[in-house]
Amino acid sequence: MTDVSERRKHKRFAVIEGIAEPVEVHFPPPFYQEPIVGKIVDISAGGLGLTISEPLPKFFTFSLYIRLRGIEPFEIKGKVIRLENIDGQYLAGISFTEIDEATVEMLNLISDDYEKCRKKRAEGDRNFCFENCMFGTLCTQKGKSAKVHTTDEKTSGIVITDIKQETIEEKKSEEINIPPPVMKIPAVEPEKPAIPPIPAEFVKEVKPDTVPVFIPEKQEALDPHSVIAASKKSDAVILPRGLPSVAPVTPEVISEIPKPETFASPPIEERIIAGADVVSDQIPPVSVSPKKKSIKIKRYNFLSVAVLFFLIVVGAYIIKDKITESILTNAEKKLLVPEYASAVKNYKIILKYEPKNVDVRLKIAHTYVKMKMYANAERDYKKVLVLQPDNFTALLELGKINLKLNRIKDAKNYFIRAKFLTSRNTDISFAKIYLGVCYEKEKNYDAAAKEFLEVSADSKLPEEAYLSAGKVFGMKGNFKQAILFLSRSKLSKNAVEYFETGIVKNEIDSDEAIVNFLKALAKKNDFTEAFEWLGFLYRKKALYDASLDAYREAININPQQARVVFNIAQIHALKDDTSSALAALAQAVSIDRTYRELAGNSYEFNEMKNLPEFKRILRK
Repeated sequence: MTDVSERRKHKRFAVIEGIAEPVEVHFPPPFYQEPIVGKIVDISAGGLGLTISEPLPKFFTFSLYIRLRGIEPFEIKGKVIRLENIDGQYLAGISFTEIDEATVEMLNLISDDYEKCRKKRAEGDRNFCFENCMFGTLCTQKGKSAKVHTTDEKTSGIVITDIKQETIEEKKSEEINIPPPVMKIPAVEPEKPAIPPIPAEFVKEVKPDTVPVFIPEKQEALDPHSVIAASKKSDAVILPRGLPSVAPVTPEVISEIPKPETFASPPIEERIIAGADVVSDQIPPVSVSPKKKSIKIKRYNFLSVAVLFFLIVVGAYIIKDKITESILTNAEKKLLVPEYASAVKNYKIILKYEPKNVDVRLKIAHTYVKMKMYANAERDYKKVLVLQPDNFTALLELGKINLKLNRIKDAKNYFIRAKFLTSRNTDISFAKIYLGVCYEKEKNYDAAAKEFLEVSADSKLPEEAYLSAGKVFGMKGNFKQAILFLSRSKLSKNAVEYFETGIVKNEIDSDEAIVNFLKALAKKNDFTEAFEWLGFLYRKKALYDASLDAYREAININPQQARVVFNIAQIHALKDDTSSALAALAQAVSIDRTYRELAGNSYEFNEMKNLPEFKRILRK
């Protein structure tokens, strides 16, 4: 005998081995307001068995949110196909009518693992447990291990989110087709032609078969132009149906000859005319040109149908636009609360009927970004690109998502595509800004500087753009521009903290040290020590002009710093600017004479140690 499970489309599995899983069923208003206690007996990708204390209504479609203990919750739609009352409890069989492929796959995998485990136990295998068992969290047998998505809930539950009544076509009894009563219009009988009386002698002696008479089967077959093949001497007369046909005869004296002679009939022409008179009295006149009339009627009907169809289409579009506008308005209100999940549901309703609506597709993707559901947002932005490959918003947002997920290469490709769009009224400045951020992440500061070249620090930019632009300008030695960008960003630490971090970073990464000193100056623009450190680090990078500018900023704050002036003299010497080096060295020595000995031991001044002016400065 075939197993019942083999005849089913989907394999079932018991929710808990040996017992049913307790569950609370929640109904939406106006149904049961309190949750009803029940038990899930079994479940498959095709439906579930449920025992419940109250009956479920039939002929309704249920939207169910099912959460099995330890398994990722899923949503389905189903209807009650069986309901039995067993000792006060109701056994309901629910058939799934709508279920997504991922849920079907998950339930089938659980069913397969359950069946595999059951067979092993039936065969007496003690090591019936195996790794990655999908049924593990629902099993009470010892030794089970399941790696299934777990939830915080310890029990299962079913939430009925919506209930809709099905449209049921009632069986109608077969109608007996009774034809409408036919109204019989009595035919107007024409006046009977005056027939002279037949002499009695002739009636007695003449036999009926000696008188030729023509009687048509139907009056409709009469044709006034037909010629009756009869003898010229025949006396056939066409009479109305129902009247006896009698040929006019002329009485003669019967001779002794046994065979009587036939009697002469009127001329054929007279007979034909008489027949036409009879037909004209019974057949109504035929209408003139019936084909033309039917063509006019058909044209009129076609125009009526076309006008009606046009009105229906226009009305449908107007109603659809009104409904779409109403749903969008509701979604925008949900975003202000914010209730992002509700807004997404509203957008999905529109996309169900208008899947090619690019504006709504962009809105739902943007909402997913706010919900930090980047995979969903990426999916919808890509659908927009399928419909519109040059959609700037979709390209820009896909680049931003990939940048946030640290997929720099993919992000850069999207920004490059957005940057080179040639459509009118498209501001590509943000594409260039984000492309510069990508180059900064790759430490390609030259390429990043080209993208940030036309960007103003006063522009409203995203936070990461301020930080990247500040770092790029700082690495290129333009620390004043770097400080402007960094001052627009949201820096969380104070100037001293950034300064101390820069000193620590200097031992590991000089670039990060420069960035932290720039942040310290963005917080406190008269931080002399930060300028000195910048001058020192720029000198290490051979950015002598930037180093001089940093040292001069320190001198402007405190002119009597011999150390800073001496460093300026050394940089001038490295640039082979002898006169400027000697002037700065003389100023440093005048402030602090101890720098005479330092100058004599400094390799930066090796090329000018034999100059009289250098010797004179050291003798002071």
